[in-house]
Amino acid sequence: MARDIFEMTVTQPDATGVMKALSGIKATVYVRNTTTPVNVFRASDGTTQGPIVEAGASGGPNPFITGASGEIAFWADGPAEIDVLLEDTVAPPRIPSRRIGFNAIGAAAGSFPTAMLAGDASIALASMAADVLRQVAQIGEVIDWWRPNDSVPIPTGFVICDGRQIPAGQHDFAGLSQQAINVPDLRNMFILGAVPATAGEAAAAQGPVNKAYGTGAGQGDTAAVAPGIGGTGGSNAAKNFAHGHGVPGVSHTHTTADHLHGVGSLYTGNHAHTVGGAYVSQHNRVFGPAYGGGEAAAFANSVSQCYGQTDAVGSIGIGGTTGAADRALTTTGPSVSLNTATNSTTWTLDPGTDVRPRFYGLLKLMKVRRS
Repeated sequence: MARDIFEMTVTQPDATGVMKALSGIKATVYVRNTTTPVNVFRASDGTTQGPIVEAGASGGPNPFITGASGEIAFWADGPAEIDVLLEDTVAPPRIPSRRIGFNAIGAAAGSFPTAMLAGDASIALASMAADVLRQVAQIGEVIDWWRPNDSVPIPTGFVICDGRQIPAGQHDFAGLSQQAINVPDLRNMFILGAVPATAGEAAAAQGPVNKAYGTGAGQGDTAAVAPGIGGTGGSNAAKNFAHGHGVPGVSHTHTTADHLHGVGSLYTGNHAHTVGGAYVSQHNRVFGPAYGGGEAAAFANSVSQCYGQTDAVGSIGIGGTTGAADRALTTTGPSVSLNTATNSTTWTLDPGTDVRPRFYGLLKLMKVRRS
């Protein structure tokens, strides 16, 4: 524990105006604005209680009486706010009783408490500059905090949001100082914006008001389905994505005309392909003179020209008969429904079937005390 030293000399002017030390002045050291005594020590190591011996005081350890030097000197633990009460033991009193305030500042860096400034200089948060206020964490504020290892202490005034109870007197929530509170358990949780709990808080807001604490969230994107403060929803449990895709069966028929072109006697058959004018078609093969009813040049692997003309009887052309009547090819059988089998999905860690966004674990801390 770091300690700070208090030193002063009690004096009074004599008839000639010369300041003289006063012995017999009782000094009592209290906690600021109380009657609770404070431990004072003769040395900075805190081994022995009482005033510093070299000052010449007697009695003690607290209170003690000034000696001939009129000096009051002691060491006190810091940081702490204390009062030194001075009372004259001589009648009639030479000096009136009075309290002298002292802020003990420990030697350790950063040990000067903000409460000392606020108490001694009447500095309230409302009086601080905007830049200072922006750096002050509010009571109930939740922050993400990275802890390198378990040996690093939690910042002063913060606790881990793990559902723990904070006893009365150990938190600074306005209006609840005499009540125990439970901080939320935010382990394995994402944060979702909630609806204000009272109409006064939501007077200028769009959406619902007076949503009860702990109300869960509904389905949708509007403010009306947002949760109340402390409301929960969702789950990190494995999801079963079992499903099937059904295809309705439709009865239908595929029909084809099955027919055959047979090469028979020239100009005979049930139907003919008409050649209507000179140089109607060209074929990349050889036709003999007997085909086409006209001239044909029998040149191997070259183009022969088939031509003909109509006469009074009918068409002249390459003839042939159909080998059989038209046939209908029809599918048979009842309507068929195509349906996939229903399958379940087994949950596995990333990069398996975990559908949560990619994440990194940090501690969620809440500010519960100013210092």
